Amino acid sequence: MAIRQWIILNRRLPMLHMLSNRRIRLFAVVAGLAVVGTISGFLILSHDARKHSPDAILARADDLSWNNDWIEAAPLYAQAEELFVRENRPSKALYAHVSQFIPRAEAEPLPELLFELRRDQTLPAAQSPGTMLRILVIQGMIETNYDSGMASKTWERVSTLAEHRGEFRLMARAMGEQGIADFLLGDFRGAKKRVAGAWIAAKTLHDEAAHVRYASIYGAGLVELQRYDEAIQVLDEAPSIPRSTPCEVSIDIGRHWISPMLPFADCHRQISTHTFFNS
Repeated sequence: MAIRQWIILNRRLPMLHMLSNRRIRLFAVVAGLAVVGTISGFLILSHDARKHSPDAILARADDLSWNNDWIEAAPLYAQAEELFVRENRPSKALYAHVSQFIPRAEAEPLPELLFELRRDQTLPAAQSPGTMLRILVIQGMIETNYDSGMASKTWERVSTLAEHRGEFRLMARAMGEQGIADFLLGDFRGAKKRVAGAWIAAKTLHDEAAHVRYASIYGAGLVELQRYDEAIQVLDEAPSIPRSTPCEVSIDIGRHWISPMLPFADCHRQISTHTFFNS
C-alpha cells in the first residue's frame, strides 16, 4: 500500500511542478505589468506636471512674444507670474509681470508704465541679468513711442547686455530698434546703417520675425529710391509671417504689399522711407 502511494505521488510531482511554474510565470507577468503601469503613470503625471509648470508656461509665452504675439502671450505671462509668486521665485515673477506691459501700453498712459518699469529696476528681484534684460526690452519698446532719445539709450543697453549673455538675435534686434529711434532723432545716416545691419543679421541668424520687420523697412526704402529689383529680392527672401499691428503703412510695388511696422506706434510718427533712405 505504501509503495502504491509512493508511485502515485511520484507520478503527480511533475504535474505539480508544472502548475507551480505556470503560477510563478503568471505572477511574474502580472507583477511586471503592474510595474510598467506604475512607471508609465508616473511618467505621464511627471510630463503633465512639467507641461503645466510655471517655467513651461513662461517658455510658451516667450515663444509667442518673440514672434510679436503679445496679446496671446499676456494671459500666459499672468498665469506664470501667479505660479512663480506661489513658489517664492520673485525674479521670475517680476519677469512675467513686466512682460504683460506691451498690451497694457495700448490703453494705459505710457509715462505711468515707464515710471513703474524704472521703479522695478531697483527691486532686488530685478538684479537677475535675465530679468533686468527683459525689463529694458519692454522699456525700450514703450519708449520708442514716447521719447526717441530715451529709447535709443535703452536699446543700446539692451544690445550690450544681450551680447554679454550670448543672445545675439536679441542684440541684432536691439540694433534695428536703435536705428528706428535714431531716425526719429534725425540721425538718418546712422539709422539707415543700423536697420540694414539688423536686416542682414536677422537673415543670418534665422530670426524670421525680425527678418520680416526689417526687410519691410529696408525694402520700402529701396522702393522710394526706385530700386525695384533690389526691393523685390529683399522682400522675396523674407519669410511670410502674418502679424497684426495697430498702425502700419502699406506700399504697393506690384508684386508685394509691404508694411514698415513700428510696434504700438502712433500713425503720425511712422517713418518716412523717402527721407530715411535718401539721407
